[in-house]
Amino acid sequence: MNKILLPLLIIPLFIKLLFTEAHGADHNLSVLFSVSILVLSFFTVLILKMLKAGKHSATELMARTLTFWWMLGLFLVAVTTPTVISYVLIGLFSGLAFLEYFEFQKNEKKVLLPQGIIYCSLLFIPINLGLHYFGHSRLSLGLFFICVTLIIPSVLVLMNEVESVMLRFGYWASAVVFFIFALGYGAAIAGQSLLLLLFCFFFTELRDLISYWLGKFLAKAYLKHQDSLVLKFLNQKIANKVSPNKSWGVGLITLVILLALAFLMRDFLPEIAGKKMSEALIFVWIFSIGFFGLLGDLVFSMFKRQFGLKDSGSLLPGGTGIIDRIDSLILTIPATYFIFFYLN
Repeated sequence: MNKILLPLLIIPLFIKLLFTEAHGADHNLSVLFSVSILVLSFFTVLILKMLKAGKHSATELMARTLTFWWMLGLFLVAVTTPTVISYVLIGLFSGLAFLEYFEFQKNEKKVLLPQGIIYCSLLFIPINLGLHYFGHSRLSLGLFFICVTLIIPSVLVLMNEVESVMLRFGYWASAVVFFIFALGYGAAIAGQSLLLLLFCFFFTELRDLISYWLGKFLAKAYLKHQDSLVLKFLNQKIANKVSPNKSWGVGLITLVILLALAFLMRDFLPEIAGKKMSEALIFVWIFSIGFFGLLGDLVFSMFKRQFGLKDSGSLLPGGTGIIDRIDSLILTIPATYFIFFYLN
């Protein structure tokens, strides 16, 4: 079914984007999507060869890649429809990820938060997105502080329970922080520059792809050449207990590749306040994507281990969850917003 639906979604929307460009739209959008399609096509062909060779990891990789194809299709929907659709899609992903996060407690002996509180918390998503839509993004921080410092503690007091209260507070507050407010800044960026948001997605997801493949390569190389000091250095683990496969070397090399690619694509990057990005700004932005993208991956690996989970859910192809695919974006999106629109 995916083999039929994906082309039906992507091909006509991409043609529409090219047609719109011919009538004065920003041509950088078509460049970005063209590069994304080429990159995904490359990895898809590579994984198909692995499947034919009977590689054990090929099935999981194909599921990951298929998810990226669907994300690409949804991004094409966003850029070929009115801006409000982008807000709706961001709200949808925020809500689904928020609910998926609370499924983590299914392994607990006692439910930490009842369903009523969880679903009522979803009301903050349209309120927060409304602030961004009407140009009041700075008020989002105020809403965040009211929610975390006043509403959540008050409700916990009214629940009249003291057992695991700190765990409940952290669980609830972290869900609100990450999936309502952090992801919500995607709407704030879209309102200012949809192209910047798409490049944030592009570099963040590319970081995930590169680091995954590079990690596999360096791990195999080190097994064959354990006497190599260079490979030993590159395979130094960041946090063994959190994620045994994440190494400093992979993170550093991935960052260098992203920086090189960003500078090569400098002419296609969006203008901010009518000016091209300076080299210093590109460096700070891509460095933040490399750093916070890796950190987001590790943070949610840590949370899943707390609850004894391997995957955040099973909604997406291959039996993985939404959070597994957007964990890096949860930190790179607000980082991008604060770099370009809050600090400047």
